[in-house]
Amino acid sequence: MIHENIKKAVSLTAFGYLFIFLNINLDFGNVSVNILPEWLGWLLLYFASLKLQDYIKERKYIIWFLLAMSIYTLALYLAGIMAPEFNISILNALKSIIGAAASFLYLGVICEIADEAGSVHSMALHNLRWFNAVISLILGILALVIRNIDTAAAIVIMFGSLIALVAMIITAVVLFRFRREIKEL
Repeated sequence: MIHENIKKAVSLTAFGYLFIFLNINLDFGNVSVNILPEWLGWLLLYFASLKLQDYIKERKYIIWFLLAMSIYTLALYLAGIMAPEFNISILNALKSIIGAAASFLYLGVICEIADEAGSVHSMALHNLRWFNAVISLILGILALVIRNIDTAAAIVIMFGSLIALVAMIITAVVLFRFRREIKEL
């Protein structure tokens, strides 16, 4: 049963990260709707964390942190749909910074499970955990600091966003490989 919970949690985690970092928008006039909403990704991480309660034990704050991120990003998502003229760029920048912390804490649990299982993907997960946190922090800080985005700033942010997207796709792939490895343990 424990292996089954871990497999489900790792799958939910991989899909959650895809929802968090893939933005596919449909435009309806002045409203843009993300069909892979970030709040759903955080909610998937929350459900995954519930399956890992035996590993989280004293760190229940991680579970609540993930739930808070799903609620916060849902509020931003709805604000973007219902009031597209409202500027939420500062709130989105804070979301990136807070999300980096939430992701870092949660991926720490996944890394501990991979270490305990002697996974060949353990080192990759540790490296991706740190890399993703640093990139998200940098992008969040840049979004806070740069008020008037000129062409150079936009290029830097787009390049950083592309790096973050590639890193998260690699993270999802490593998580799916780790899930497959769990079957063999």
